[in-house]
Amino acid sequence: MNGLSVLVGTFFRNSYRQKAVLAVMAGLALLLLAVLVALVSTLAIAPLLRSASPDVAAVSRYLSLLAFGAAFIGMGMNLNVFTANSLVKEKAQGLYESLLATPVGVRRFWSAKSLTVFLPGLAIGVAMALAVYLGVDLLLVAPRLGFLASPGMLVAAFVLVPLVYLPLSYLVIFVGLVGNPVSGNVIANVVFSGLITILINVVARGGVSPESPGFALACASVAVAEAVLVLVLGRGLTKERVILSCKA
Repeated sequence: MNGLSVLVGTFFRNSYRQKAVLAVMAGLALLLLAVLVALVSTLAIAPLLRSASPDVAAVSRYLSLLAFGAAFIGMGMNLNVFTANSLVKEKAQGLYESLLATPVGVRRFWSAKSLTVFLPGLAIGVAMALAVYLGVDLLLVAPRLGFLASPGMLVAAFVLVPLVYLPLSYLVIFVGLVGNPVSGNVIANVVFSGLITILINVVARGGVSPESPGFALACASVAVAEAVLVLVLGRGLTKERVILSCKA
């Protein structure tokens, strides 16, 4: 465990000290978040609150959508921006050859690199979800309906999103380690854009709540599929494949 934490610290310092990349990630995440909040608040929540008898369940559903979406955007942008950038930089520096020449196991190496992307993304996602949920709830909803607190929202934002992104982080890093880092980013981009589009359409048009058991089951199914793929691919991970990819 100590060896893993040392590796995570090494990768973290190497990846997140780049101010320009941090600024790009923060700017993109905040832009997407602002668009999501503006659309859901203006087109869904505000009309509900203006009615004579607001549908509390519908308002709660859209608040949960905002919280889930904010966490998803925070983790997604972190994974998309930092994966290829850090992998390309570290491969060019010869960092992987140096580390893998030590007794560090290749799977511990893989886990450390994956957690270096996942853990900061988790912190960013949780912070963004809390800020959006509390902001919209207190400023827009509470004056009309009172503060809406939902345990289901906490599960959707703080359990389901990390559940999907943990195996995805391992998958993206695996592809970046044994091949072209840009290929890993393509996977991250496809999953991020695809799932966020499906989410918004299902909740907005289908009336499905992110707090519902069906929604949780769908997210868990995605996570299980990713985890199975990671386990299958991980059998082929070797130091030689990682080192050869650095020389390609």
